[in-house]
Amino acid sequence: MSNVIALTSGKGGAGKTTFAVNIAAALAAGGAKTVLLDMNAGTRNADIYLGLENKVLFDLADVLSGVCTIEKATVKDEHFARLSLISGPQYKLINGMSAGHVKLIVKKLRESFDYVVMDCPGGLGEDFVNAVSAAETALVIVTPDFVSIRNSEVVERRLASLGVEKRFIAVNMYCAEAAEEKKLPDINQIKSSFATPLAGTIPMDNNIHISNNSGCPIMCEGQSLTARAFLNIARQLAEK
Repeated sequence: MSNVIALTSGKGGAGKTTFAVNIAAALAAGGAKTVLLDMNAGTRNADIYLGLENKVLFDLADVLSGVCTIEKATVKDEHFARLSLISGPQYKLINGMSAGHVKLIVKKLRESFDYVVMDCPGGLGEDFVNAVSAAETALVIVTPDFVSIRNSEVVERRLASLGVEKRFIAVNMYCAEAAEEKKLPDINQIKSSFATPLAGTIPMDNNIHISNNSGCPIMCEGQSLTARAFLNIARQLAEK
């Protein structure tokens, strides 16, 4: 039975979509049939990060409105043979989507995929609640600043109240030198703010920005330090 993993963050700019794309790619690279479900209506980016923006003909809103089937909205990735994408809508809203709708879509996807990775909307609103309603596992992306830590702690508590039992945090854009100089919170300070375990840390790496803009995930560089860090996080999320 497939695992449903929700990627969340306490504020915009934390790198949630970058994580979603690369965690999904890491799972697919490991041999698991994986689908990335972009739940961001009007602010989708996963298609760009995967280089699939010209391949998306139908999106999640089309599935929910009955314009097309889930299969028609599913686009195969060009870098990882076992990875697919269902994009969120860019120029329209998803009207009337409920937690029940999300659960039905995820249930259908579980018939064909080992993992469903959801790039969830930011914040704590109704769209976020609907998205995580189907999740078995959640990863909260935190950046090394006190605002992100505070907001992410609120998100983590909300996930717990919604019944997502398997929860992790991951630190993104970590600069060890700045932390050592006490310019930014260090790993121990961040960990102490959460009751949930730390799945891993992604260093500050300009190559991530380059890979996102080139439409080729950093996981394509499978032996790089950053790619290995994403792979290690994906392995923890996949553990039963």
